[in-house]
Amino acid sequence: MNKNQDLLQLDQAFSQFEIQICSLSGEFLLPRMGDWTPRDVVAHLIGWNRLIREGCMSILAGNAPFYHADAVNDYRAVNADSIARYATREGCALLAELERSYTELKQFIESVEAADWEADHGVQHHSGGPATVARSVDSLTRDYNHHRQEIEA
Repeated sequence: MNKNQDLLQLDQAFSQFEIQICSLSGEFLLPRMGDWTPRDVVAHLIGWNRLIREGCMSILAGNAPFYHADAVNDYRAVNADSIARYATREGCALLAELERSYTELKQFIESVEAADWEADHGVQHHSGGPATVARSVDSLTRDYNHHRQEIEA
């Protein structure tokens, strides 16, 4: 795939997730689905929109994203921080923050040169191979799709 295709997939995943969340009334944001509530999932994704932006900047500078160190813990510390940071129970405020964080991410990744999209900047991904902007965006796309399916179920 290429940058434009990757961005289209991310946009589709975000839009489908947002539609799913907007279809829930306020009380449906709070019941537990396993360890998290739908509200927690939104907070988690707000955090990851910002983390992926920061991580991609690190990768482009030749540095590993700081959150790779939490990969061995399944990102528990990073996720807990996002859930605590975006702890509002007010659905409209939470959705506005999700949209804002996504817009910030999208503006950044649109500015990444096509040549840098899949380029190896000397950063190793925690699970092997190079850490790239494309790989980071793909992981976020998969996360949006996974959580939308989880909430649908």
